[in-house]
Amino acid sequence: GNTYKLIIYNKIGESDTLLLNVQINSYDAKGNLVDALLLSSFFAYEDIVRFSDFVIRQDYTISIDSYVIYRWYEDSKDGHLVTIKFKDQAPQIYIKEQYQMENGRFKLISRNAVSQGEKRSER
Repeated sequence: GNTYKLIIYNKIGESDTLLLNVQINSYDAKGNLVDALLLSSFFAYEDIVRFSDFVIRQDYTISIDSYVIYRWYEDSKDGHLVTIKFKDQAPQIYIKEQYQMENGRFKLISRNAVSQGEKRSER
């Protein structure tokens, strides 16, 4: 059988942004890495926060819902660049994924992008 390990680690990403990653690795009976799946990558950058919720089920399926929080955006007003804070900073789901664990591999069985619609702002 295979062994699975949940790994949580920090990493420096683009623009020196600190990431907190949650990953699941699978290993064969000899301890060799078979596959890896990034379950969540949490980071906050100037105007957004991104993270994922995940569930690992007893039927060997994994669901990952990825969220983004938009904090503010820049717009031009009377020829000047202004920062406008979003009134609603609730997390918005943008990708839903489902995986099946088979023989130590993480097989993508569905991936759906969720439409965000118009961003709302304080105006």
